[in-house]
Amino acid sequence: VAPGRFPETLRRVRAKLAVAEQLGAPVVLACSHVGADSVDDVDLLAEQLHALGAAAAERGLVVAFEALAWGRHVNRVGQAWEAVRRADHPAVTVAVDTFHMLARGDGGAALAGVPGDRIGFLQVADGPLLDMDVLEWSRHHRCFPGQGTLDVAGVVGATLATPPCSDTPDTT
Repeated sequence: VAPGRFPETLRRVRAKLAVAEQLGAPVVLACSHVGADSVDDVDLLAEQLHALGAAAAERGLVVAFEALAWGRHVNRVGQAWEAVRRADHPAVTVAVDTFHMLARGDGGAALAGVPGDRIGFLQVADGPLLDMDVLEWSRHHRCFPGQGTLDVAGVVGATLATPPCSDTPDTT
């Protein structure tokens, strides 16, 4: 979000983190921005994710950042991972959603280089292969794994096969 709007966003997120803590939910999903007023700046995004991670860590929680297939500037898992990597906070992870990945044409190979301990959430959904607006496709045509035609098993397999630890040096 624009820097001037972030304090209000952080206030709202802190309130949601309090609810998550009360419910015993250890991971809170944060989705990429879809609004016309979103800012296309990965460094700003990383800074804001770091702040969200710090707020989550205060409560012993984790934030999983998800690239919505219809996200304005972040709509692929690789973009989400880059923001999470730059955020450089242990309480900020990437969310893997099979539908969002496959709707954008990414398969399991898109997770190459993402350490397994940096994947904080896996959502498994299938769908028929359709050529339509991804938001409409997601809202009206998702189905249980195996009921559609997407390579859900490939993405789940790649997620489960990610190296378990991020203790390797960063080569980027």
